[in-house]
Amino acid sequence: MTKTAHIIIACLDAMPPSRIQRLVEIFPFPTKLDLVRIPLPKKAFTKKSGKWHAERVLSYLSNQLKRLKRDRHWTPAHIRKILGVADVDLYFKRPSYLFGLSEFGNDAIVSVHRLRPHFYGEAHDEELFQDRALKVSAHELGHAFGLVHCRTKGCIMNYAKTVEDIDGQRTEFCNPCRERLLKKVSGTKSKVKP
Repeated sequence: MTKTAHIIIACLDAMPPSRIQRLVEIFPFPTKLDLVRIPLPKKAFTKKSGKWHAERVLSYLSNQLKRLKRDRHWTPAHIRKILGVADVDLYFKRPSYLFGLSEFGNDAIVSVHRLRPHFYGEAHDEELFQDRALKVSAHELGHAFGLVHCRTKGCIMNYAKTVEDIDGQRTEFCNPCRERLLKKVSGTKSKVKP
């Protein structure tokens, strides 16, 4: 039997793009979304680079999820993941940048900071921004559910180093990734129609 995935969208000092609500359509199993507001942890900010350390933010989010589970008396009937959404520059190890980070099999964080076309000197395009935010969110949650990068052209689990790479992805998992997701959630092999 397939469990329901309960995804908590943690708004880190920013509201997530409205299209993130479409995550329930992308995953091949029942998905429930809840929004919570959580402040960014100040200890994750690095003054020298002016960026936020993604791993520190993820650790903070995981602790917040444990607290939410305890305070709300959640039962293990659902698989729970937390997706932090921030509008700040994130980095990991080297002070460059990243669009998102996931602890494999655990929780994830995305930054929408560099997903807006005007960040690159282009005209405002809300549709493109929303599309990018949805793809990065689904990709990082894919890792949180245990998926690795995929080589199938256009799959949302393709590695993306640039926004052009993100733009080349579809807003869906390829069939093999869908199968792996279903297997991880239900514990059995399921047939997925193309």
